[in-house]
Amino acid sequence: MVFFLTTLSRMILADLFRKGTKVTLPPSRPQPMVDRCACHEVTFADIQDWARHREETTLDDIRDHWECGRSCGMCRPYLRRMLQTGDVQIPLMIPSN
Repeated sequence: MVFFLTTLSRMILADLFRKGTKVTLPPSRPQPMVDRCACHEVTFADIQDWARHREETTLDDIRDHWECGRSCGMCRPYLRRMLQTGDVQIPLMIPSN
């Protein structure tokens, strides 16, 4: 259903464009970003600064030192991505069923 609506919207915009109608699209919303463990209010930047002084840092090391990833666990995928990429602001990840 969502695909149909998206396709229909694109068809309508293309038709208006071909007719020369000026179309003003609404401004896009900024991408929500995650930059911390919500349970413990520890920023990924702080964790990364701490990790820089270590030879290797794992998710278990972060859990042991900062307690992040122990409570609700919502920060675990973000912590994994931070360890892989070095990013400290990560776009909101929405689980797909």
